[in-house]
Amino acid sequence: MKNLEKNKLIDLIIKVTLLLISIIIIVGLGVSLYYNDTLQKQIYKRDILIEKLTKHDSILNMIIDIKYDSVSKTSTWEYRMRGGEILKYNVIAEELDKTKDDYNKIIDRHNEIIKQNTQNINDYNSLANSFTSLNQDHNKLIGIYKENIEKYNKMINTFSQVSDSLTSLNSIVKLAQSNYDITYSIRRNGNMKEISIRSDKLDSALVLLPFFRDRLKLDTIKNIWTIRIDKKEDK
Repeated sequence: MKNLEKNKLIDLIIKVTLLLISIIIIVGLGVSLYYNDTLQKQIYKRDILIEKLTKHDSILNMIIDIKYDSVSKTSTWEYRMRGGEILKYNVIAEELDKTKDDYNKIIDRHNEIIKQNTQNINDYNSLANSFTSLNQDHNKLIGIYKENIEKYNKMINTFSQVSDSLTSLNSIVKLAQSNYDITYSIRRNGNMKEISIRSDKLDSALVLLPFFRDRLKLDTIKNIWTIRIDKKEDK
């Protein structure tokens, strides 16, 4: 009996021990899994943080010139201040963009001025060419004017000479008319002119001239012509 009870006790102890060991193993596995999951989450968060920091440092390196001292393990960089405050990158970027826009506007205005000046120069050259052409035409007109003045003066001189000649001829005609009773008439026949002259006194004198040419004598005192008649002819 005692051995049987003893064996039962031993079996019970073994079962309890195995149960406890199983519980300890299960609890250990659960704790291990919990801490492993927690560790994985922490590692994941760490990796994300490292990635963010790396990305941040990369962006920061693109924006700011960071100098790293490997000996002192320190980083240095330069920045601008205004009114005792550090200027942020966004503010500087906005001011640079505005400056760029203003610069582009100035460039556009400059190009417009150059274009306008070019147009003005072209207009000036066109006007200069027109002026040169007009000046040449003016000089030609002056030359023609001078030629016409010379022709006019020649015509005036010719007209004066003709006028003097006509005046002289008119005087001669009047003297001839008064001394010899000469009359004349002018008639138009289409484009032709018919001029006739009549002088009875002159005609009579010219008829008698062949017969009395040798007997004509000029009385210089009375300024008349006389015909000498022989006495024999009177008888």
